[in-house]
Amino acid sequence: MKHHDTRITSRVVFAGVAAVAACLFVAASGCQKDPISQALSEMNSDSAQVRLRGATVLLSSPSMRIDSKHASNVEAALLNALADDDPEIRRVVARGLIEWVRPVLVAAAAEAMGKDVTAEDESVRQAAVEVLTEIPAPISTTGLVAALGTNDTATRMTAARALERRQAGLPLDSQIRLCLVLDMHQRIIDQGEEALPALLGMLDADPPLRAAAALAIARVGDADAAAQAAARCLDDLDSEDGAVRAGAVRALGALANQSALERVAALAADDADPAVRATATIAAHVIRQDARPIVAALDGDDSQLQMAAIRGVRDLADKRLAAAPLVRRLGDASDKRLVEEILRSLESCGGLAMDPLMDGVESASDRSIRLRLARALNQAHVFGGMSGNQQFRLYNLQQGEEDETVRTELAQVLAALE
Repeated sequence: MKHHDTRITSRVVFAGVAAVAACLFVAASGCQKDPISQALSEMNSDSAQVRLRGATVLLSSPSMRIDSKHASNVEAALLNALADDDPEIRRVVARGLIEWVRPVLVAAAAEAMGKDVTAEDESVRQAAVEVLTEIPAPISTTGLVAALGTNDTATRMTAARALERRQAGLPLDSQIRLCLVLDMHQRIIDQGEEALPALLGMLDADPPLRAAAALAIARVGDADAAAQAAARCLDDLDSEDGAVRAGAVRALGALANQSALERVAALAADDADPAVRATATIAAHVIRQDARPIVAALDGDDSQLQMAAIRGVRDLADKRLAAAPLVRRLGDASDKRLVEEILRSLESCGGLAMDPLMDGVESASDRSIRLRLARALNQAHVFGGMSGNQQFRLYNLQQGEEDETVRTELAQVLAALE
């Protein structure tokens, strides 16, 4: 809701600026030219500042009473401005044309911003993708997919979130990339071997996406693809960037690459970056498939080691010991990102999480904690294998729940099982 309010505020501010600009034009031009004619002249200026001022006035023209000839000239000038050398002018005009609603103009704005998401300047890319998120589907889908394909992590994250909200129909390669960016590996696992060509192609991407692709390959479970992924991740262990080393070591743990164990253990002991040390510590346990120290870290005080352990659970073959501690952490967690990570790990536990989650719903006095646990239950990979006794227990929990929101969440699980 805050995001929506921000957009409304920005539109009101934009309209106010346009009105002020128009008034300034009238004051500056006296009786010689009307504001629109003056602005059209300004669009041919060598000064970007003057062209921007002219564009701002032209964008306000729908609120003015102008004849059809002027209207045609205004549209032509604004369409030309979408190809202006100045990226700020392109962005302002594109955002302004969204308000005009006319499909041909909105489509032109989307096309211009779709080109800017691949610009060399990071600020231009990020500004363009933000404008694209304001343009409805399907007009902006092509531009958002282009943004998803960039090596700019912030730009592709914004694009991925927008595409996911819209439930846009995407080619398989783009679907896989979106799932990697948003860390939704379960969808990739569900694709199985069909996902491998796209994942292998992404091993040549930038290090964060390469590490994400390697993790997904580990979970799909193809030995040849895993060997290729491990080779690329081993190279990234030499990176000077701690985040790159951490991503690579986490992937090597998931890949259960025994030949990497010595290097991973060395990073756990000696790396200068505490996040890398924590990730490597858990990765070494994952390679050995030693669940007990990972489970112990879930209940420990070291936040970095705990986060690494929460993620590491997903790559344990035997998750039986992990489900109950994850549920405890879910009840305690206050950070949104931590909650999301725990939910993904509980999803990976599948039916093993059912009884601990129902225990939590039954015993928690805090309504917000019960709701969080109920939402964890409401994941297909968690409730999919429920026994008859578990369904009966869930029904009783739902019937006895005092809070309507929690009761509705539990009812959705029961409905999905029918």
